[in-house]
Amino acid sequence: MAMQTVETILANPEGYLCDLAEVFVETGQKTNFKRLLIERTNDLQSAYRMCRLLARLYPEKVEEIAKVVSEFR
Repeated sequence: MAMQTVETILANPEGYLCDLAEVFVETGQKTNFKRLLIERTNDLQSAYRMCRLLARLYPEKVEEIAKVVSEFR
């Protein structure tokens, strides 16, 4: 069953790993979220989604996150 999960994630890593990151944000697991944040920066769509999640996890840093994101448009 674990191998099926891994194969499913590998088939669509951007979607599933971002979904998992969202669960980490919702449950306040900052350390686990940050581990996935590093892994998911290799495509633009995932990077934007992760930045939105990052802003939810660190609301006091929203302006800084928005500034960095705006530089990539």
